[in-house]
Amino acid sequence: MTRTYSVVLLREPDGGYSVSVPAVRGCHTMGDDVPEALANAREALELHLECLAAHGDPIPEEGELVSVRMWDAREASIYKITVAVPVVTQGEQVSAVA
Repeated sequence: MTRTYSVVLLREPDGGYSVSVPAVRGCHTMGDDVPEALANAREALELHLECLAAHGDPIPEEGELVSVRMWDAREASIYKITVAVPVVTQGEQVSAVA
């Protein structure tokens, strides 16, 4: 199974991008440019979801609205990333199912 999440890229005043996934609390990363930031976002999101599943926590679903706090950022962009949702069967290791 897969899920699609919005990822928010904020251009930082000193360069590069900070990245967050609003639907997945605590899922953040960075990148020097947009392609790197998106690649890092995918990796961070996949690892975060695997960690949640391994601990038996629910996998968040994205709501209809995305909220962005820009602070001192010059610009914000929102992208969609689709990732495999990890599935845990009792007594087994985490595995991703596409």
